Amino acid sequence: MINKPQNYSIIHILSGVLLLFLSSLSAQVIDTFSDGDFSSSPAWSGNTSDWEIVTTSTCGAGASNSYTLRLAVSSGSGTKYLTIQRTASWGTSQSWGFWMGRRSSSAAASSKMSYVWLYANESDVTASTVDGYRIRFGDSSGDDEIVLERIDDGSATAVITSSGAVSNGLTDIGFLVRVTRNSSSSWTLYTSSLPTSNGSGDVATAVPSSTNAATSQGTATDNNYTSFSNGYFGFAAKHSSGATPRAGAEFDQYYFDTSSDASLPVELIRWTAKAEKGHIILEWATASEIENLGYLIYIKV
Repeated sequence: MINKPQNYSIIHILSGVLLLFLSSLSAQVIDTFSDGDFSSSPAWSGNTSDWEIVTTSTCGAGASNSYTLRLAVSSGSGTKYLTIQRTASWGTSQSWGFWMGRRSSSAAASSKMSYVWLYANESDVTASTVDGYRIRFGDSSGDDEIVLERIDDGSATAVITSSGAVSNGLTDIGFLVRVTRNSSSSWTLYTSSLPTSNGSGDVATAVPSSTNAATSQGTATDNNYTSFSNGYFGFAAKHSSGATPRAGAEFDQYYFDTSSDASLPVELIRWTAKAEKGHIILEWATASEIENLGYLIYIKV
Protein backbone atom coordinates (compact mmCIF):
# COMPACT_ATOMS: atom_id res chain seq x y z
CA MET A 1 0.00 0.00 0.00
CA ILE A 2 1.32 3.42 -1.00
CA ASN A 3 0.82 6.41 1.27
CA LYS A 4 0.00 9.20 -1.14
CA PRO A 5 0.51 12.92 -0.43
CA GLN A 6 -2.67 14.91 -0.02
CA ASN A 7 -2.24 16.66 -3.37
CA TYR A 8 -1.56 13.55 -5.42
CA SER A 9 -2.54 12.88 -9.03
CA ILE A 10 -2.23 9.89 -11.32
CA ILE A 11 -3.30 9.54 -14.96
CA HIS A 12 -2.88 7.01 -17.77
CA ILE A 13 -1.94 8.44 -21.17
CA LEU A 14 -1.32 6.79 -24.53
CA SER A 15 2.33 6.81 -25.57
CA GLY A 16 3.71 10.12 -26.72
CA VAL A 17 5.70 13.15 -25.60
CA LEU A 18 3.93 14.75 -22.66
CA LEU A 19 3.80 18.28 -21.34
CA LEU A 20 2.05 19.25 -18.12
CA PHE A 21 0.57 22.71 -17.77
CA LEU A 22 -1.07 24.17 -14.66
CA SER A 23 -4.34 25.94 -15.31
CA SER A 24 -5.10 28.49 -12.60
CA LEU A 25 -7.72 31.15 -12.15
CA SER A 26 -5.33 34.07 -12.46
CA ALA A 27 -1.61 33.33 -12.14
CA GLN A 28 0.37 33.13 -15.37
CA VAL A 29 3.57 31.33 -16.17
CA ILE A 30 5.87 33.54 -18.22
CA ASP A 31 8.43 30.75 -18.64
CA THR A 32 9.84 27.80 -16.70
CA PHE A 33 11.90 26.65 -19.73
CA SER A 34 10.59 23.12 -19.18
CA ASP A 35 10.53 22.57 -22.95
CA GLY A 36 14.29 23.16 -23.07
CA ASP A 37 13.89 26.11 -25.42
CA PHE A 38 13.66 29.90 -25.22
CA SER A 39 13.26 30.51 -28.97
CA SER A 40 9.61 29.46 -29.13
CA SER A 41 6.56 29.00 -26.90
CA PRO A 42 7.34 31.71 -25.87
CA ALA A 43 10.01 33.27 -28.07
CA TRP A 44 12.53 35.45 -26.21
CA SER A 45 14.57 38.00 -28.15
CA GLY A 46 17.82 39.84 -27.55
CA ASN A 47 21.29 38.32 -27.20
CA THR A 48 19.98 34.84 -28.00
CA SER A 49 23.39 33.37 -28.88
CA ASP A 50 24.67 34.19 -25.37
CA TRP A 51 22.20 32.04 -23.42
CA GLU A 52 21.42 28.35 -23.13
CA ILE A 53 19.01 26.01 -21.36
CA VAL A 54 20.73 23.45 -19.15
CA THR A 55 18.88 20.29 -18.20
CA THR A 56 20.24 20.26 -14.66
CA SER A 57 21.14 23.32 -12.62
CA THR A 58 24.38 23.12 -10.65
CA CYS A 59 23.57 25.99 -8.31
CA GLY A 60 23.33 25.13 -4.64
CA ALA A 61 22.21 21.57 -4.11
CA GLY A 62 21.54 21.24 -7.85
CA ALA A 63 18.23 20.34 -9.46
CA SER A 64 17.76 17.46 -11.89
CA ASN A 65 15.54 18.18 -14.89
CA SER A 66 15.28 21.84 -13.93
CA TYR A 67 15.69 23.17 -17.50
CA THR A 68 17.29 26.37 -16.32
CA LEU A 69 18.25 29.47 -18.30
CA ARG A 70 22.00 30.05 -18.04
CA LEU A 71 24.32 32.76 -19.32
CA ALA A 72 26.67 31.23 -21.92
CA VAL A 73 28.93 33.91 -23.40
CA SER A 74 31.83 32.79 -25.60
CA SER A 75 34.24 35.66 -24.86
CA GLY A 76 34.65 39.21 -23.57
CA SER A 77 32.76 41.23 -20.97
CA GLY A 78 29.48 43.10 -21.09
CA THR A 79 25.76 42.79 -20.38
CA LYS A 80 23.57 40.24 -22.17
CA TYR A 81 19.78 40.16 -22.09
CA LEU A 82 16.63 38.36 -23.19
CA THR A 83 13.18 39.99 -23.27
CA ILE A 84 9.61 39.12 -24.18
CA GLN A 85 6.63 41.41 -24.63
CA ARG A 86 3.23 41.02 -23.03
CA THR A 87 0.89 42.71 -25.51
CA ALA A 88 -2.07 43.19 -23.21
CA SER A 89 -3.27 45.19 -20.26
CA TRP A 90 -1.17 44.68 -17.12
CA GLY A 91 -3.96 45.98 -14.89
CA THR A 92 -3.55 48.41 -12.01
CA SER A 93 -1.66 46.05 -9.69
CA GLN A 94 0.78 43.21 -10.31
CA SER A 95 2.89 40.48 -8.75
CA TRP A 96 6.04 38.78 -10.04
CA GLY A 97 8.05 35.77 -8.90
CA PHE A 98 11.21 34.01 -10.05
CA TRP A 99 14.27 31.98 -9.05
CA MET A 100 17.78 33.44 -9.34
CA GLY A 101 21.07 31.55 -8.99
CA ARG A 102 24.84 32.00 -9.08
CA ARG A 103 26.98 28.99 -9.91
CA SER A 104 30.54 27.62 -9.65
CA SER A 105 33.05 30.18 -8.34
CA SER A 106 31.23 33.17 -9.83
CA ALA A 107 30.05 35.19 -6.84
CA ALA A 108 27.83 38.22 -7.46
CA ALA A 109 29.80 41.48 -7.66
CA SER A 110 29.59 44.86 -9.37
CA SER A 111 31.18 43.29 -12.46
CA LYS A 112 28.93 40.21 -12.26
CA MET A 113 25.38 41.39 -11.61
CA SER A 114 22.11 39.60 -12.28
CA TYR A 115 18.94 41.43 -13.30
CA VAL A 116 15.32 40.45 -13.71
CA TRP A 117 13.18 43.04 -15.45
CA LEU A 118 9.66 43.33 -14.08
CA TYR A 119 8.65 45.92 -16.65
CA ALA A 120 10.53 47.68 -19.44
CA ASN A 121 9.11 50.08 -22.00
CA GLU A 122 11.29 48.73 -24.82
CA SER A 123 12.77 45.41 -25.81
CA ASP A 124 16.46 46.39 -25.49
CA VAL A 125 16.92 46.70 -21.73
CA THR A 126 20.52 47.83 -22.22
CA ALA A 127 19.45 50.90 -24.23
CA SER A 128 20.16 54.38 -22.90
CA THR A 129 16.47 55.24 -23.35
CA VAL A 130 14.89 52.34 -21.45
CA ASP A 131 12.51 53.02 -18.55
CA GLY A 132 11.02 50.56 -16.10
CA TYR A 133 11.59 48.49 -12.96
CA ARG A 134 13.96 45.60 -12.29
CA ILE A 135 15.53 43.50 -9.58
CA ARG A 136 19.31 43.71 -9.23
CA PHE A 137 21.61 41.34 -7.38
CA GLY A 138 25.33 41.89 -6.95
CA ASP A 139 27.72 44.57 -5.69
CA SER A 140 31.29 44.88 -4.44
CA SER A 141 30.74 46.68 -1.14
CA GLY A 142 29.83 44.47 1.78
CA ASP A 143 27.14 41.80 1.57
CA ASP A 144 24.87 41.45 -1.47
CA GLU A 145 21.38 42.90 -1.09
CA ILE A 146 18.50 42.33 -3.48
CA VAL A 147 17.48 45.70 -4.88
CA LEU A 148 14.30 46.86 -6.61
CA GLU A 149 15.40 49.60 -9.00
CA ARG A 150 13.55 52.16 -11.08
CA ILE A 151 15.23 52.81 -14.44
CA ASP A 152 14.93 56.24 -16.09
CA ASP A 153 16.62 56.55 -19.50
CA GLY A 154 18.98 53.73 -18.54
CA SER A 155 19.90 55.18 -15.12
CA ALA A 156 19.06 53.25 -11.94
CA THR A 157 17.53 54.54 -8.70
CA ALA A 158 17.05 52.18 -5.76
CA VAL A 159 13.41 51.91 -4.64
CA ILE A 160 13.82 49.07 -2.10
CA THR A 161 17.09 47.63 -0.80
CA SER A 162 16.50 44.34 1.00
CA SER A 163 16.87 44.38 4.75
CA GLY A 164 18.59 40.98 4.51
CA ALA A 165 21.54 40.12 2.32
CA VAL A 166 23.55 37.25 0.91
CA SER A 167 26.98 37.08 2.52
CA ASN A 168 29.64 38.59 0.29
CA GLY A 169 31.43 36.17 -2.02
CA LEU A 170 29.08 33.19 -1.77
CA THR A 171 28.95 30.86 -4.77
CA ASP A 172 26.70 28.03 -5.93
CA ILE A 173 23.58 29.56 -4.43
CA GLY A 174 19.93 30.08 -5.37
CA PHE A 175 16.96 31.94 -3.94
CA LEU A 176 13.41 32.99 -4.74
CA VAL A 177 12.16 36.54 -5.20
CA ARG A 178 8.58 37.78 -5.20
CA VAL A 179 7.51 41.39 -5.84
CA THR A 180 4.07 42.97 -5.50
CA ARG A 181 2.75 46.36 -6.55
CA ASN A 182 -0.75 47.58 -5.64
CA SER A 183 -2.97 50.17 -7.32
CA SER A 184 -1.46 52.90 -5.10
CA SER A 185 2.04 52.05 -6.45
CA SER A 186 3.16 50.60 -3.12
CA TRP A 187 5.84 48.01 -3.82
CA THR A 188 6.83 45.13 -1.53
CA LEU A 189 9.87 42.91 -1.97
CA TYR A 190 9.85 39.34 -0.63
CA THR A 191 12.44 36.56 -0.77
CA SER A 192 12.91 33.03 0.43
CA SER A 193 15.44 32.47 3.22
CA LEU A 194 18.63 33.87 1.76
CA PRO A 195 21.70 31.61 1.41
CA THR A 196 24.25 31.76 4.21
CA SER A 197 26.96 29.45 2.86
CA ASN A 198 28.34 28.16 -0.43
CA GLY A 199 26.17 25.50 -2.05
CA SER A 200 22.99 26.52 -0.23
CA GLY A 201 19.60 28.04 -0.92
CA ASP A 202 16.66 27.13 -3.12
CA VAL A 203 16.95 24.82 -6.13
CA ALA A 204 15.92 25.94 -9.62
CA THR A 205 12.77 23.80 -9.58
CA ALA A 206 11.32 25.72 -6.61
CA VAL A 207 8.24 27.73 -7.56
CA PRO A 208 8.00 31.22 -6.00
CA SER A 209 4.88 31.58 -3.88
CA SER A 210 3.60 33.41 -0.82
CA THR A 211 4.58 30.31 1.17
CA ASN A 212 8.21 29.82 0.19
CA ALA A 213 9.07 33.44 -0.68
CA ALA A 214 7.47 34.96 2.39
CA THR A 215 10.26 37.02 3.98
CA SER A 216 9.42 40.70 3.59
CA GLN A 217 12.53 42.66 2.65
CA GLY A 218 10.93 46.10 2.52
CA THR A 219 8.11 48.28 1.18
CA ALA A 220 8.20 51.60 -0.66
CA THR A 221 5.99 53.76 -2.86
CA ASP A 222 7.14 54.70 -6.35
CA ASN A 223 4.66 56.02 -8.91
CA ASN A 224 6.97 57.29 -11.64
CA TYR A 225 5.53 54.64 -13.97
CA THR A 226 2.00 53.34 -13.52
CA SER A 227 0.94 52.10 -16.97
CA PHE A 228 2.77 48.87 -17.81
CA SER A 229 0.55 47.57 -20.61
CA ASN A 230 2.35 46.17 -23.67
CA GLY A 231 5.65 46.24 -21.79
CA TYR A 232 8.47 43.72 -21.61
CA PHE A 233 9.72 41.14 -19.11
CA GLY A 234 13.42 40.37 -19.18
CA PHE A 235 16.53 38.68 -17.86
CA ALA A 236 19.97 40.28 -18.02
CA ALA A 237 23.43 39.55 -16.68
CA LYS A 238 26.52 41.71 -16.46
CA HIS A 239 29.72 39.65 -16.67
CA SER A 240 33.47 40.09 -16.69
CA SER A 241 35.69 38.34 -19.24
CA GLY A 242 36.68 35.22 -17.28
CA ALA A 243 35.19 31.86 -18.26
CA THR A 244 33.44 31.38 -14.92
CA PRO A 245 31.63 34.77 -14.86
CA ARG A 246 30.56 34.24 -18.48
CA ALA A 247 28.53 31.24 -17.32
CA GLY A 248 27.76 32.31 -13.77
CA ALA A 249 24.16 33.58 -13.90
CA GLU A 250 21.09 31.32 -13.90
CA PHE A 251 17.35 32.08 -13.88
CA ASP A 252 14.16 30.05 -13.75
CA GLN A 253 10.47 29.90 -12.78
CA TYR A 254 9.25 33.33 -13.95
CA TYR A 255 5.64 33.94 -12.91
CA PHE A 256 3.44 37.02 -13.26
CA ASP A 257 -0.04 38.05 -12.18
CA THR A 258 -2.24 41.08 -12.74
CA SER A 259 -3.07 41.21 -9.04
CA SER A 260 -0.83 42.25 -6.18
CA ASP A 261 -2.76 39.94 -3.85
CA ALA A 262 -2.41 36.83 -6.00
CA SER A 263 -0.38 33.93 -4.72
CA LEU A 264 1.68 32.15 -7.35
CA PRO A 265 -0.09 28.88 -7.79
CA VAL A 266 1.46 25.45 -7.52
CA GLU A 267 4.53 23.99 -5.83
CA LEU A 268 5.31 20.74 -7.66
CA ILE A 269 7.46 18.43 -5.51
CA ARG A 270 7.40 15.22 -7.54
CA TRP A 271 6.79 14.24 -11.17
CA THR A 272 7.28 10.74 -12.64
CA ALA A 273 6.33 9.02 -15.89
CA LYS A 274 6.67 5.34 -16.77
CA ALA A 275 5.62 3.18 -19.71
CA GLU A 276 3.33 0.25 -18.96
CA LYS A 277 1.41 -1.95 -21.44
CA GLY A 278 1.26 0.63 -24.22
CA HIS A 279 0.38 3.50 -21.91
CA ILE A 280 2.33 6.11 -20.03
CA ILE A 281 1.44 6.48 -16.37
CA LEU A 282 2.01 9.95 -14.94
CA GLU A 283 2.18 10.60 -11.23
CA TRP A 284 2.80 13.90 -9.52
CA ALA A 285 2.50 15.44 -6.08
CA THR A 286 2.30 19.07 -4.99
CA ALA A 287 3.24 20.75 -1.75
CA SER A 288 0.54 23.39 -2.19
CA GLU A 289 -2.06 24.54 -4.70
CA ILE A 290 -3.63 27.98 -4.60
CA GLU A 291 -6.59 28.77 -6.90
CA ASN A 292 -5.55 25.94 -9.20
CA LEU A 293 -8.33 25.16 -11.67
CA GLY A 294 -6.78 21.92 -12.88
CA TYR A 295 -4.13 20.41 -15.13
CA LEU A 296 -3.82 20.27 -18.90
CA ILE A 297 -1.94 17.32 -20.39
CA TYR A 298 -0.61 17.81 -23.92
CA ILE A 299 0.55 14.88 -26.07
CA LYS A 300 2.89 15.23 -29.01
CA VAL A 301 2.90 12.07 -31.14
